[in-house]
Order: sequence, then structure tokens, then C-alpha cells
Amino acid sequence: HFTMSSWQELETLAQQIVTNNLSKKVSKAAKDRLQWHREQGHRIVLLSATIAPMAEAMGKELGVDQVYSSGPSERKGRLSGSEKGWLVPRNKGKVPIVQKDAVDNGHNFSKCWAYGNSYADVHFMALCGNAMAVNPDARLKRSAQEHGWSTVTWKA
Repeated sequence: HFTMSSWQELETLAQQIVTNNLSKKVSKAAKDRLQWHREQGHRIVLLSATIAPMAEAMGKELGVDQVYSSGPSERKGRLSGSEKGWLVPRNKGKVPIVQKDAVDNGHNFSKCWAYGNSYADVHFMALCGNAMAVNPDARLKRSAQEHGWSTVTWKA
């Protein structure tokens, strides 16, 4: 749906959507949890299959340390409507990104936290010592129960 948009147009639109809409949907509980992680000295990473400008705008709004999302290595020209050649972290594709980030930053998975909202997130959540299902879909909720993970509902 962004076919023929320029990356600059998409970045501007993403910032507007985050500022005017999405930022208002982040619950107080989610903001409190982010603050708790900051107070613990934790590195906060946002990993999303959404298009990079949107994830980056949200990451900036949330004050995260790193954002991984969908997009090409170079952003120039206009979007074609194809994801060919892009990094697209979906399902098990999130695992190598999480693993590389942990290695690059000297993190011990048993001490890491992982948050997810859909069953597609279960693969990277299972790597971490502390996983939490947030507003989970039915399959993730069942999987969280099987793994003994916490489940929370955070609504703005």
C-alpha cells in the first residue's frame, strides 16, 4: 500500500501516525515497564516485521536503544511494492537477529527479557530467560501457559 511512495514521504507519514495515533495507544503499564528496564540499566530493543520508518518512529517515541524492522539496506528511490532483498524479521526470522544482537552486545540469554503478542514471536521468546506474552493471540497464550511465561493485558 506504499507502492511508489518515496522513503522520505514514508518517514514523514510514519512520524505523523506515531505522534497522532500510535503513541496514544501505548498503555501506562507498558511505559512503566520500559522505565523499569531503563532503571535496571537494560538495553531496550524493538524488533518488528513492520516497515522500517514506522518501527523507527515508534522506537524513537518509546526511547529504545535499537530498532530492527523490515526494509532494504539502502533507502533510495521509491517503494516498488516488493520486499525482495529486504530484511523482513518474521516468525523464525527474528531468531538470528536476536542472537546476533545478544552476541554483539554481550548479553546472556538467561537474563534477557522478551515480549511478544503473537504466536509468531514464540521462537525468539523461547531463547530468553524472561518471556512475557502481552495482549497475546490465542496460540501465544496457550504457548505461554505451556512454557510458564507471564501473560499480561496492557490497554491504553
